Amino acid sequence: MSAPTLYTLDELTDILKINRNDVGKLIKYGHLKAIKLGRIKVPDFEVERFMIENLGNDFSDFANVVEFDYMSTGGK
Repeated sequence: MSAPTLYTLDELTDILKINRNDVGKLIKYGHLKAIKLGRIKVPDFEVERFMIENLGNDFSDFANVVEFDYMSTGGK
């Protein structure tokens, strides 16, 4: 069994295409689990779990995640 890849917050900004503050909010509100080993890191399997379990969700408000409603956005 190989060791998981650990991503820093800066690496997650590139992977998730969001800013560093929003990565921190995902962790703060418990949507994404992290480990602190010197700096905060998130293993690759946790990023995959997050993406799979939250497909179709709207994270406009990290404290109140709801199902994404494409039609209400006007297609944007």
